[in-house]
Amino acid sequence: MTTMKKMILGLLLTFTLAGCGLQSTPTTSGNLIVPSEYSNNKTIEVESCNLSGERKANVKVDIGYGDREYYAYTNEYGQLAYVQANEITLQTDDELVAGKKRYCNDEAKVPGTEAKNLDEGHVIADSLGGVGNAYNITPQESQLNRYGEQAEMERMMRDTLKNGGTVTDFVAVIEYADTATQIPESYAIGLMLDGEPITFDFFNVTE
Repeated sequence: MTTMKKMILGLLLTFTLAGCGLQSTPTTSGNLIVPSEYSNNKTIEVESCNLSGERKANVKVDIGYGDREYYAYTNEYGQLAYVQANEITLQTDDELVAGKKRYCNDEAKVPGTEAKNLDEGHVIADSLGGVGNAYNITPQESQLNRYGEQAEMERMMRDTLKNGGTVTDFVAVIEYADTATQIPESYAIGLMLDGEPITFDFFNVTE
């Protein structure tokens, strides 16, 4: 089991960060823990469909469409590092412009998304209520995003919700090879699917 997965399980099941590689003394946000290095992040507002790829460092942004409360946290380098949501809810038809399937006509142009093999990948999918600005978008390998583990995870979440189930306690830890890039090296995601904990490890193959 990877260090990231151990951390996710700790967040989901015991609400402790001891021994998980993050700083000590977490704070809470709803039912979930905020790692201490992000607990003092400044809350800012960013429009749902802002296409700018720039992110501010050490901020907290609500990336849930409408009244949803999905929160993204950046680190000191402006990298999208941590995402959490107490409860995930499906996109609804009345939220969309007639004939559209997405909230936004495009997604934020985060550096790296210009590469042919990298998509503008949502951390929390549009179909699950996630917005299209830079605080919910990372450059993600196209196969992973469209057909791979990321896509399969999103399908599981949607199917559960469409069948009357629940998706709660969503947390994502995003890691990078260095402090200069905005292209993730890997993602670790944990959530409760109908009350059962599930974790995912995704490696972002970028070459």
